[in-house]
Amino acid sequence: MRDLKSIHLECPICRKTVTQRRYLTNHLNYVHKRKPLPKVTCSECQMVFTRKNNLEKHIRKVHRGDVVFHQCEICGKKFRDKSYMDSHIKLIHLKIYNVHCEICGKGFLYESQLNKHKHIAHEGRKVNIIICPEEGCGKTYTTKEALKYHQNAAHISEKPTLICTQCEKTFTHPYAYQKHMRYHVKGPLLYSCKICQKEISTLSSFKDHMRSHTGERPFICEQCGKGFHSKKHLKAHVVVHTGERPFGCKVCLKMFSQRGTLSGHMQKCHPNLAKNI
Repeated sequence: MRDLKSIHLECPICRKTVTQRRYLTNHLNYVHKRKPLPKVTCSECQMVFTRKNNLEKHIRKVHRGDVVFHQCEICGKKFRDKSYMDSHIKLIHLKIYNVHCEICGKGFLYESQLNKHKHIAHEGRKVNIIICPEEGCGKTYTTKEALKYHQNAAHISEKPTLICTQCEKTFTHPYAYQKHMRYHVKGPLLYSCKICQKEISTLSSFKDHMRSHTGERPFICEQCGKGFHSKKHLKAHVVVHTGERPFGCKVCLKMFSQRGTLSGHMQKCHPNLAKNI
């Protein structure tokens, strides 16, 4: 027969040990009044744990292993599990969240994170109520941003749908549809931005475009320290320091350092010829 004194059940909240499960149940009910278990969040993938040692074990196993199977195509960060990479892309790069704060519109991946945010940031705050104007909905929100997110997520499918005759992709806005159709003339599409629906044909251009959403500026000017989303924009900026003027007006031969400045010059000084040059 086992010695009961050798059996130890630990309270997950205060770490007190008892010898029988019913003692642990009584302890939780009367001492902690069934308080929710403390939660710790992994800074790498936002996964939530109730014990710090489980979080540390998770980090060692998933994020610090020698074998890497999946790499983020946008920033190069590596993950052993594809689901963690997908969460990383949604949270860091695409800014796609599962839940949003109805008070300020801030997004989160998990309900627990949203609840913690509301408790810290909005406890006791008085707010104005905005009712969704869509017929038959009636949901209420406290900011225009939160209402707009709800309308896009819940009612977007109710708008007229435009279908591409080439690939059957659907659109709700005529501008996005027309822009998409132009790409079929140029060739097949490889990458589509989930944030603004812009369609890009090369991976390098797609990465440059995504940085415009994430705010990343990895290309730094050695002269002034200013950062840029792409090498192309850095190269265009460098001529400000070198004094180079590679863009010339074919009408008056005036030289410019930026292509955009040349375009502005053409529109202002040679409007009748601007479209033909």
